[in-house]
Amino acid sequence: MAASDVGALWPDAQNYTRFRQICSDEMPDTIEAYHALAGRYLDELAAKGIVAERLAFDPDALAAWAAARGKQVDSETRAAYAGFLMTERDRPDRPH
Repeated sequence: MAASDVGALWPDAQNYTRFRQICSDEMPDTIEAYHALAGRYLDELAAKGIVAERLAFDPDALAAWAAARGKQVDSETRAAYAGFLMTERDRPDRPH
């Protein structure tokens, strides 16, 4: 399996309501609408040869991470957090 080029935060049915609450920008009303929208974006990336990994995450951890950096949870912060999660996951000193 090829290594992922980028990560995409992928909320689940259990955390989508909380995810919407912490986001400062407008988010789709339902998880299905969010997944459809995000899925189209990931398909566009794939068409360009960019491998995107869907990342499970904790919305409260995202909110805390953003707050520690003085940021709102918007598209830019979500992208940065996805990169952070991938970097942390891939650290050689992290226990597996």
